[in-house]
Amino acid sequence: MGQTEDLSDLVGTIYACSTAPEGWASALDRVSRFVGAACGHFLIFDPGQIPRLSIVGGLDPASGQEYDTHYAAQDPRLAGLFARHGHVTACHDVVDSHSFARSEFVNDFLIPWDARWCMAASFITSNGLNGIWSAMRGQKQGAFTGPERRRLSMMLPHISRAADMQFRLNLTETHAAGTAAALDALAAPIFLLDAGGRLVHRNEAAETALAGDGPLRLVQASLSSRHKAQAAGIAGSITRLAAPAPLHPTTRTEDLPLGDPPGAAGRLLFYRLSAGGSLGPLPSRAAVLVLWARPDDRALPADTLLRARWGLTAAEAALCLALAQGERMADIAARNAVSAETLRTQLKSVFAKTGAHRQADLMRLLHQEAAGPLRS
Repeated sequence: MGQTEDLSDLVGTIYACSTAPEGWASALDRVSRFVGAACGHFLIFDPGQIPRLSIVGGLDPASGQEYDTHYAAQDPRLAGLFARHGHVTACHDVVDSHSFARSEFVNDFLIPWDARWCMAASFITSNGLNGIWSAMRGQKQGAFTGPERRRLSMMLPHISRAADMQFRLNLTETHAAGTAAALDALAAPIFLLDAGGRLVHRNEAAETALAGDGPLRLVQASLSSRHKAQAAGIAGSITRLAAPAPLHPTTRTEDLPLGDPPGAAGRLLFYRLSAGGSLGPLPSRAAVLVLWARPDDRALPADTLLRARWGLTAAEAALCLALAQGERMADIAARNAVSAETLRTQLKSVFAKTGAHRQADLMRLLHQEAAGPLRS
């Protein structure tokens, strides 16, 4: 298997966790090896600091207990490691190297547990949960290098979006209408199909994608492609996934490159849904979930995600989307029958909440939040 296939398979493993959360342990192990780490920790917690998911790999559980009891309150790395959401930071960037190397924390805890060096990143999901991904290794392996940090940065958007999807698709805690709304809030196109490949449900992003001139289309209510070979691949994947098989009911077992040449338009990720073709409160005929992962997707995030991500008001989110679509402030004011001063006030508030200093900065942030799940 080549490097591209290895990377695609790793990303697929991450996204598979959105419907099979027990796969996070394997994903943590694979990402740790990909970035040169010996161990790792993935934590999701709500705004009340209550853990919703905690996965540790490569470490003795006793180390966590010792850390919580004796060292958590004095760990000098914490504030710096997680100061900037979405950015990977190494421990040696945020502490005084000389004093840190002589500290009790390093010599009595980190080195004996073979976790001397660390790099980590944090993120916030669109529904307000906080995520932390940490990678660690021992003293002899040395500090994490720039290329290793870039590798974790490459994986971070996929980890964040998979976690976001997992908790949005936590179907034991939601009702059918709420689940459909959760899917609509994701900007990645998602299709729910029955065992024959016929469309059962599609989110708003999928509806928009089908209306364009992209590679996907509907043929007699079934998902297909404008490319003959890829249309056959879609049909074959659905047939294989819908057939009874001794696999975990929500394990992704197929993916398909799209476009001309194949892969230019991203990949379709196929997930087998629960036995009997039911995805909890969603339509009972749904047997396969298909996610279109678009590598160069510049679609804008839904306003729901903007409001959750930065705490924007409905008016502020609408202003962001209008600006990103190329509208001028004067045109927005006229269309919404508000004054230019009101819009300037809203824009100042958006800058304060997002950390942007000008409109160009804001546009970059919006495109970074776009939910094309495979972004390089």
